[in-house]
Amino acid sequence: MKRRNFISRMFAMMALFSLTESRAQTCAEPLKEKVRLLNQSVSVPLCELTQGKVCLFVNVASHCGFTYQYEALEKLQQTYQKKGFTVIGVPSSDFFQEKDKESDIAQFCQLNYGVSFPMLEKSHVRGSDATPLFKWLQAETDTSIKWNFYKFLVDKNGKPIQAFASMTEPTDAKLIAAIESLL
Repeated sequence: MKRRNFISRMFAMMALFSLTESRAQTCAEPLKEKVRLLNQSVSVPLCELTQGKVCLFVNVASHCGFTYQYEALEKLQQTYQKKGFTVIGVPSSDFFQEKDKESDIAQFCQLNYGVSFPMLEKSHVRGSDATPLFKWLQAETDTSIKWNFYKFLVDKNGKPIQAFASMTEPTDAKLIAAIESLL
């Protein structure tokens, strides 16, 4: 009996490993990397956050003139998350407008805008110091980040589809239509 339970558990673990492995293989290379969540010590495979979802990656900053967009980004999250969509915020001080401490960023986002979407660790998003994720997003969309709150729309298969500059509001009809067409 013990041997049968052991063998059953082994097959279950092998199936789970195989499923996890196949999921990781279907993610684009930059999405296979582990990322740390904002103000946490936990790192997760980016693939787990994005797999099978339409994603909107946004480089954010707390002291930017576009910071008010957090409110509309959260509304997008609430409106479309049950349909397989998520916003993923990436704080960056590349334009010298982000708080120094991640704990302050997290508190600011939660208290002022009720942000519930995933926020990644504070990172570089442009230039030679940019994370592989943002180098890839920019290369795939032929876009160069020029300011905070650039938005990169990625389809359910992990393919970057389109980039939107800071001036494009999260409520913009073209952005909403692009999201809805991918859901």
